[in-house]
Amino acid sequence: MLPERIWKILRQYIAFHELLCIFGLSVTVFLGVFWFIYTSMVTANVEAIHRLDFYSMHCGLISERLAKEIDDLNLMKEKLSYEVALLEGKRNNDLATYKQVQAEMIKIKKEKVVLSNEMAVLTNSFQRLQNEMIYSSKELSISKADITIESSELVRKTNKDTLTLDQMLDHKSYSCCQACLFSFYLIKPKLMPDDKMHRDFIYALEGSKYRVLDPTSACLVISTGNSKNLDSLENVNHYNRVHFVPSFERITAHSFPHFSLVGHEIVNCRISFDLVIPILTLTNNLSDESSFKKLSPFVPLKRYILVSFESSLPMNYSSQYSELSKQLSRAVAGNKIVLRFKSKQSNEKVLNYTDLTGTLNSRISLLSNSTFALVIGSSVSSIQARLIESLSQSTVPIVLSSDVKVLPFYEFIDWSLAAVVIAEEQIPNLSNILSSLSDNDLMALKKQCRDIYMMYFFNTEAVVNASLEAWRFRLGLQANAATNYFSPHKKTISHPGLSSNSDYLLNARDSPQYPSNYSFLMNQHKLWNNFPGPFWAYPQDPARALLPSEAKFKGSEKGFRPINFGKGGDGKYFKLALGGDIEAESFTILILTYKREQMLMQMIKDFDKLPNLHSVIVVWNAPGNVSHNLVWPSISAPIHVVKGPKNSLNNRFLPYDEIKTEAVLSLDDDMVLTHEEILLTFRVWRENRDRIVGIPARVHSWDSDSLSWTYNNFLTCEISLVLTGAAFVHKYYFYLYTYSMPSVIRDRVDEYMNCEDIALNFLVSHITRKPPIKATAKRTFLCQQCGEDSLWIDPSHIRERNECLNFFAEVYGYMPLLSTQFRADSVLYKNVIPEQDLETCFDKV
Repeated sequence: MLPERIWKILRQYIAFHELLCIFGLSVTVFLGVFWFIYTSMVTANVEAIHRLDFYSMHCGLISERLAKEIDDLNLMKEKLSYEVALLEGKRNNDLATYKQVQAEMIKIKKEKVVLSNEMAVLTNSFQRLQNEMIYSSKELSISKADITIESSELVRKTNKDTLTLDQMLDHKSYSCCQACLFSFYLIKPKLMPDDKMHRDFIYALEGSKYRVLDPTSACLVISTGNSKNLDSLENVNHYNRVHFVPSFERITAHSFPHFSLVGHEIVNCRISFDLVIPILTLTNNLSDESSFKKLSPFVPLKRYILVSFESSLPMNYSSQYSELSKQLSRAVAGNKIVLRFKSKQSNEKVLNYTDLTGTLNSRISLLSNSTFALVIGSSVSSIQARLIESLSQSTVPIVLSSDVKVLPFYEFIDWSLAAVVIAEEQIPNLSNILSSLSDNDLMALKKQCRDIYMMYFFNTEAVVNASLEAWRFRLGLQANAATNYFSPHKKTISHPGLSSNSDYLLNARDSPQYPSNYSFLMNQHKLWNNFPGPFWAYPQDPARALLPSEAKFKGSEKGFRPINFGKGGDGKYFKLALGGDIEAESFTILILTYKREQMLMQMIKDFDKLPNLHSVIVVWNAPGNVSHNLVWPSISAPIHVVKGPKNSLNNRFLPYDEIKTEAVLSLDDDMVLTHEEILLTFRVWRENRDRIVGIPARVHSWDSDSLSWTYNNFLTCEISLVLTGAAFVHKYYFYLYTYSMPSVIRDRVDEYMNCEDIALNFLVSHITRKPPIKATAKRTFLCQQCGEDSLWIDPSHIRERNECLNFFAEVYGYMPLLSTQFRADSVLYKNVIPEQDLETCFDKV
């Protein structure tokens, strides 16, 4: 029992001790963990405190720095405010000074006007005195016998019914005229006339290109004024020249034997001496779009009314009136005839000597609905006024052959091309004559009506210019040369090695200019009866006559380069000569560029060693002048950089003086063409010099919903437009585009910054009545490097081109564009060559 008790006690003791040990160990662990946590927290707090102290110190430094900067900014603000106040005060002072200077300038301008008027009076007085001295000295040198002989000769000449200009010019004066260009000296009346038409005539003469200020160097002396006060004109009988008196009244020619008269009503008009001009009831302005809305379009060619006529005289006024009225009443059934006699005479002042009736608007309304119009009347003024009004509306005039000689400029204008001219004996057949005219005949007549009207009768200035050209032709003198455009900012890049590239510059020659200086006399009929008229002399004519084939080998061989010396041959010989029936020539590349310098440089570099290339002309259309830092490539032709008067797409077709060849390759600055494509197009153009020959082509189409024309660039089997971004054009058309085409078209190109290529296609098709020619199979060009500044990317691009088509058609009176299904490729293109030593004309075109 005792051992059990002892063991039990020991076991309890041991259990207690274990418990005690476990408790002690637990307390120790707890204290260790607590100490660890405590020391960690203390350390973290210390670090946080240190960090906070650091941040607070750093923020203090930053706040001090910001406070200093704020102070500096406040100080700067005060300084700037002070300076602004000073500038504002200076500005007010300058503004006051500017207003004072402006007032002084206005005062000076007024004084300048007064002084200019006084100077003009003094100048006129000085010229009168000087001319009086010149001609008085000439008169003193003439002997009395000479005076007697000259007077008797003058009496003998004035007794004739017809006089010529040659008879009115003495030998010395005529020789002077033949040795120089046509010119005239203008003697203005002391007081401007009240009549607006007369004033407009004088203003047009003052602005003429033929006017000179020295009477001794003039071929003609034109005196203006009323015939009743000719004695008041400045020394009219003392000048050694012919005198013209523009008269706007009824005047008898024989009353003024010393004068060649110009007027609306000249009794006993002397053939080839006096000049009858028409009364313009409808005057227009070429730069005003609304003027073209007053003109009627050609189509429909056959209008609602077949023939119309109005007169204030009764039907039985003359046999012509009654016979014409009777025959027209027998016209083809279904045609409306409007004949009005004994109507109220027009109260327009300019129509006092006519039998026209109604108002201008009523007459124009009737003509615009008539296919034909009777052009007869009781006076020359009546006939001419009716003629001009019918021309303006593209209404074909019906003229009696007996009245042709009273039509304006009948010596030069072939009125049978624009009117139905019948003899009085043919009046009974008038209805048959009118019904026999086809639509093609009517189109030709209407086009000629519009061309004649636009060239010679569009306004007073046009009539004056036509009158001057008539006098020039009577004297047998050449017109002034068409003016080249001289760029105010130009640069030429040439290289010393150009002369060594003789293989490629063999044909790089200037085109001959004015090869037929006096052929204008031989071509008088052509010049007067075709657009653009006789007003300028052009260096070359794209429609020149070709020589027969044998001329290249017999007497006229100079300049020709036949293939293989006339034997012909394959590609080997073809590539060595231009061949054809035209003398060898070169072409000029003209590039219109705008802010694409790198593309331009690469493009020009590709032209190196291009055969037949004369020169490259870069039209710098970007603002500012050409940078001196540009590195131009070295090629086998000189490079000319020119600049137009302003940023305009019309600059593409200015007749630059640097263009020395007839052929001009017009290119955009993003075009990529191979040498073969250029040379094939050039060879095709050489055989079609009067047309546009190029690569990218488009077509115009009719929209039956909107009843208007639309511009299309989709794939089609017909084309009617060749884009001038890659096309050959004759330089002759550059002159016409700049000087002869209605200015409203160029204004629309500037407004839209678009459509210049459409405008040129209209012009060429209107003149030639031929479509353009597309060369090679390449259809379009996609410029991968072009940015968003390209004009064709603009969403309004197509809409504007649609509007251009319809507006240009309104200006011309019809749609001149013609469609073609033809494309030009080289002769041996895709031909199978049987022999290995033979070559095609070109490798890929």
